[in-house]
Amino acid sequence: MIKQKIVIVGAGIVGASMAYHLAKRNQDVTVIERYPAAARDVTEKSFAWIHTTHRVAPEYWHLYDAALEEYHALQQELSELEIHWHGALTWDTPPLREQPHFQKLNREQLEALEPNLKEYLDEAIFVSEEGAVDPIAVTELLLSKAQSYGAKIQFGTNVTQLQQEGSRLVGVHTSNGFLESDVVVLAAGAGVPELCNPLGCPVPVTSLLSILIQMKSTSRRKTDQRRLVSERSTRCVAV
Repeated sequence: MIKQKIVIVGAGIVGASMAYHLAKRNQDVTVIERYPAAARDVTEKSFAWIHTTHRVAPEYWHLYDAALEEYHALQQELSELEIHWHGALTWDTPPLREQPHFQKLNREQLEALEPNLKEYLDEAIFVSEEGAVDPIAVTELLLSKAQSYGAKIQFGTNVTQLQQEGSRLVGVHTSNGFLESDVVVLAAGAGVPELCNPLGCPVPVTSLLSILIQMKSTSRRKTDQRRLVSERSTRCVAV
């Protein structure tokens, strides 16, 4: 693989993952992040649920399957990576994708699995293969590993303009000066259109409001650590 200068704009989970895998392949990687620390925008607010079954359009199923496999592989590769494979319990909304590892629970089984719920339904679905991560911790871990392979991280730095020559991007203008590059990776979420529009390359990325509620249990029993998702409403409880 030819060594190239690669600038990654954004130090969220996507940018961190790109930085780690590229630096590991001996690429000259620089990550630019406008915040003073990693994962301080979309990634920080992520539910961080690793799943393959719920509310996924059929044309994206293969991507979710691949992501699940990649997380298992990454966990084998990075012993420090903590993934909680406690599964997911869902009720009131049927999954869009039937799979053999679905387990339908009746009320008695549901009470045995989660004895501390205040309300119970007659039926729920449990998928043991699904898991969750701490989105900030995994992003910081990937960036740290990328740095160990030589990647450079510039926090508190704004990208103001992409520099184009002909049909190629040759670098980025930042609040700390110009940075030459062979490849520019835009992992800045909703900030991507602002960078691309001046080049006549509109990118249809928008932001949406959502509700995320996180709660901790005083008990550390395994069942109390499971992730519960009620898709009937905006109530999402991570315990």
